[in-house]
Amino acid sequence: MYVIDFDIVGAAISLLSLYLFYLRKNISNTQSDRFALLIWAMLGRSVFSALSSLSINTMPVCPTSAVIATTTFFLLFHNCIPVLTAFYILSFTVAPVVRLKGRVAFFAPIGIAFALILTNPVSRLVFFVDDGGVYRHGPAFIALYIIATGYFLLGFFAVILPKSLPSRAQRYAFLSALLLPLIAMVIQNKLSGIMLECFAGSIGTLAVLLTIQNSI
Repeated sequence: MYVIDFDIVGAAISLLSLYLFYLRKNISNTQSDRFALLIWAMLGRSVFSALSSLSINTMPVCPTSAVIATTTFFLLFHNCIPVLTAFYILSFTVAPVVRLKGRVAFFAPIGIAFALILTNPVSRLVFFVDDGGVYRHGPAFIALYIIATGYFLLGFFAVILPKSLPSRAQRYAFLSALLLPLIAMVIQNKLSGIMLECFAGSIGTLAVLLTIQNSI
């Protein structure tokens, strides 16, 4: 059984972040546009994480099609977060991704992840519901985490490398936002059924909003 309480709180925090963001947003620039996408993705991830967990918890009463649909949307939003986070951080660095070839290389891994997720209802490579009505991960599920880890490391090194960011405050804020979900993943792997990653990500995004984004 999955506990969805933290997902619900995470969705509420994302809604608060959206309210604060649009309350202060007066101009459109690279950082603001990318941050808006990140908050919306955080909200979508929390909502569909809760719906996916709820549908899995209520099988076999809940139909398999609902489990597949909600989990597919959750994974799409979930895998958006690392790439959008790295994309946002890079907009603050001294060497942002600007060239076409660089952008193609940057987005190629997430394209692979999306292809795996969208074709999963047929391929069953990422997840599936077996004949006994039990939700299971497929052989390609680990590939999603490998791709996400790649974007995490890109954002992490963009933050810690000397002179990569103009402000020390930005470095500390970004590090906190990156490490909070990582700590949450470790905890939820120890506590079966507790879903903390969406909650931690929403907290990290709110922290960046209050310390960095609202000062732009």
